[in-house]
Amino acid sequence: MKKVVILVAVIISLSSLHSVAQTFTGSTGTILDDGSHNYYPLTVSGVAPATMDANYGLETVCINLTHTWDDDIVISLIAPDGSEFLLAGRLGGDGDNYTNTCFNYSAAQYIYEVGAPFTGTYKPQGTMSVVNNGQSANGLWKLHILDTYPFADTGDLLGWSLTFGNNPATPFPFSSTQLPLVLIQTSGGLIHDEPKIMADMKIIRNPNGAPNLTTDLPNIYNGQIGIEQRGNSSGGMPKKSYNFETRNADSSNLDVSLLGMPIENDWTLIANYSDKTLLRNYYSYRLFRKMGHWAPRMEFCEVLIDGEYQGIYLLGERIKKDSSRVDIASNTIADTTGAELTGGYIFKVDWIDGGDVTWQSEFPDFNNVNAITYILDYPKPENVQPQQLDYIKAYVDSFELAMNSPDFSDTITGFRKYISQQSFIDYIILNEFTKNVDGYRLSTFFYKEKNGKIKAGPPWDYDLSWGNADYMDGWYPGGWDYEAQTTYTDQCPFWWSRFFEDTLFMNRLRCRWEELRQTAFNPDTIKSEIDSLAEILGGATDRNFTKWPILGVYVWPNPSPIPADYAGEIDKLKDWTGFRISWLDEHWTGVCDIVTAVAENGDGNKAGVYPNPTDNILNFTEKNVTEIIVCNLTGQAVLKKKVNNNERKVYLENLASGNYIIQLISEDRIVRYKFVKQ
Repeated sequence: MKKVVILVAVIISLSSLHSVAQTFTGSTGTILDDGSHNYYPLTVSGVAPATMDANYGLETVCINLTHTWDDDIVISLIAPDGSEFLLAGRLGGDGDNYTNTCFNYSAAQYIYEVGAPFTGTYKPQGTMSVVNNGQSANGLWKLHILDTYPFADTGDLLGWSLTFGNNPATPFPFSSTQLPLVLIQTSGGLIHDEPKIMADMKIIRNPNGAPNLTTDLPNIYNGQIGIEQRGNSSGGMPKKSYNFETRNADSSNLDVSLLGMPIENDWTLIANYSDKTLLRNYYSYRLFRKMGHWAPRMEFCEVLIDGEYQGIYLLGERIKKDSSRVDIASNTIADTTGAELTGGYIFKVDWIDGGDVTWQSEFPDFNNVNAITYILDYPKPENVQPQQLDYIKAYVDSFELAMNSPDFSDTITGFRKYISQQSFIDYIILNEFTKNVDGYRLSTFFYKEKNGKIKAGPPWDYDLSWGNADYMDGWYPGGWDYEAQTTYTDQCPFWWSRFFEDTLFMNRLRCRWEELRQTAFNPDTIKSEIDSLAEILGGATDRNFTKWPILGVYVWPNPSPIPADYAGEIDKLKDWTGFRISWLDEHWTGVCDIVTAVAENGDGNKAGVYPNPTDNILNFTEKNVTEIIVCNLTGQAVLKKKVNNNERKVYLENLASGNYIIQLISEDRIVRYKFVKQ
């Protein structure tokens, strides 16, 4: 009996070791405001048990600091093995201080859910469990503070502490997903805005709809990447977006195919934090591809970083010169004269980064406030030659000069001399339909092929569209997007609005809209496809919004009313879509007439199409036709064909007998004729 008592006493004594919280206090000091990184050491010793895991490890981090602009500072913690996680970064706006602020994974709220001044206990912004990875708690810990806006606001670290106990931070529970699974493992460091850090990545997508588990062998990718944060306004969101490169072990680029997309080495992971449907970027790019243009291909996936679940992401292509992306000619450092100088180029209107190659427009924005700055995206800054920059600037200057002319709509000397009218029509239709508050003025790309004209697109950054913005009338399904851009901002090029003044342009746009309304922009089709995409995401949305509990909560710039659940977000998106299409149907200007062909044979003197009726071959007299679309009388396209300038006929042997409409599309106009197939 005595031995049993002793054994019980030993068990009680051992368990008490795990139940005793141990707290250690770190050094203090000034938070330098010169752009340098501040490290404040804390040496931990005597922690028992020393190994940090799911049973005993880091529980709480507390800080006490003063700073006169909280949004400037990024605060993280570095463990003895070098692993680092974010406590709080770029939060609180112009608020002051972190006063007796503690971070504990059991807290009711994340730090980003509240505003400054920060006082109380919150979940950290980053993955606290990353340090409870089997390493020893004993050793040198460091609090890492960076003031990202140097030489402005000041602060001091007054104190900080670590508490170890038997309720340590543990990873978000995750077992499997029906979506592709992306597992990223860093060496323990934070993923910063710049530069990229090396990491390992595995992608799993099992065949035949089998679930994807973290323990499965990677069958899509298993190798190294360089990864960094991306985004401007989205960069301040708690759920981060990333750019990454697939790499060899020596850090050189590795071209691969990911999730069925064409081989490349530049990729992106889009978080879609403020878009609670998670669909707006994906579907906007899909629409542009349905219109016959390249737009980034994306695949839904779920992402874990350092073992911590991050939610649903879009893994996909970035806008880049490539034969499978923006397919234009290479522009090398030797291409400085003649035809080689004329392309290819990619440029944009967007936020400016420090290393960008830019030029200013000769004309102010629509409101006569600022000169628009264009950014050269390709060739890259390290390769672009002065002659190349001079050429593309002069070409865009000529286009803008034409748009500013009283004769801007002249079909010979006006703007059509410099741009592909069809691409601008389709880009305007996409922007106006989605009512993208960033459209026309941010993330707005253009490209120019060798000996070619400027084309609008590809589209990028559509999470604040489809009614998902509480400013610039973005929430309202009526009204023109281009007018909102020019009314509320001083960033929009003046010439977007001029297209709406050209009768010929708007006639062609109206014809294009009526064609698309029967196919890609049919509201029933769009709503059905939205439902299908939401079903594909399935139970993954429950995990995403458990990790990021923002359903029913305002996230900038969500308009009111804010649906309480995911189904409500989908319904709101579909309702907005129906209203928007109806408004556009009523308000597009322009006339799209259908001409009835009267020519009956090919005597060379008749205009239109012939013979009519016809059996297998239909001839036409229209010149400069680049594309033919044949529709039935309900507007459904039954035949599409690209043609060159020498072609004057189309073969119809695969069409059933009946009445049809043929559209003959050239750079300047669309002509339609009725005909009968016998």
